[in-house]
Amino acid sequence: MENNLDPNNDLTTIVFEPSSVTVTGQKNQTVSGSSIIKNIGTTRFTCRSVAKSCGCTTPSGIDTGTIIEPGESKELFFSIELSSPADKFIYVHGNCTTISLRIIKQITA
Repeated sequence: MENNLDPNNDLTTIVFEPSSVTVTGQKNQTVSGSSIIKNIGTTRFTCRSVAKSCGCTTPSGIDTGTIIEPGESKELFFSIELSSPADKFIYVHGNCTTISLRIIKQITA
């Protein structure tokens, strides 16, 4: 895992709750989901960037500059096109160790 220290902030700990989300739909359908990002550390978290493993995924709700105080949470939303059964990931970078949300796709007939 990459360490993304911001020189203006101390390192903190954030987690996804849940750390993986399963979405279900038909092939090529776009579906939505979400997960909570919680700051379980003792220092304010400042988001540096949100990245995705594929162009079929669109995250929202957490952006560059989003702040999460210790003990607080924010919801990360996403939409994803079910074009293939491969799992996808959303990565959050900031003054923490990079965390990732695993999106498990179940494509129905």
